[in-house]
Amino acid sequence: MQARLQVPEELGCLNGETLVDVGCGSGRFLRHFKLQKKIRFCVGLDLSKQVIYSTKRHFREKGLHIPLIICDAEKMPFADNTFDIAFSTDMI
Repeated sequence: MQARLQVPEELGCLNGETLVDVGCGSGRFLRHFKLQKKIRFCVGLDLSKQVIYSTKRHFREKGLHIPLIICDAEKMPFADNTFDIAFSTDMI
């Protein structure tokens, strides 16, 4: 995980108050952004219903309030410039 964050952090690309994680999977990066980087508002997107339901359940158990949305990365339900940061890794 740290290797995937090293370059964007060194370049200052992970500075901002709002973030969308496209292809969020288990939410490990979302947890990092919310808890470690203190990003005010994070949203996770994933195409898999099962993954989103599992991640929502895990977040509820941990007391994390991060919205998760089932959607296709090519059809995100947000206007341009909604987020300061768009993050995506390990998505094929």
